[in-house]
Amino acid sequence: MGGTMDGTNGNVAETPASASRTWALELFAEQGYEKTSLREIAEHLDVTKAALYYHFKTKEEILVSIFEDLTSRSKT
Repeated sequence: MGGTMDGTNGNVAETPASASRTWALELFAEQGYEKTSLREIAEHLDVTKAALYYHFKTKEEILVSIFEDLTSRSKT
């Protein structure tokens, strides 16, 4: 029973930015924000750090994006 990283059944394609947020959130939860690097997030996505950097310049940008996504969902 395959699904995407966000737990959907694959009906909605996950964008590179949303996949980055998904993996980052998982790594932040597992090992903490401070101990998670952009390199580790990129490795889990199987992309280069430069490719991840295209979407997010810092871990803080990823965290803010996660927060904004979660708060926008709660408003709908």
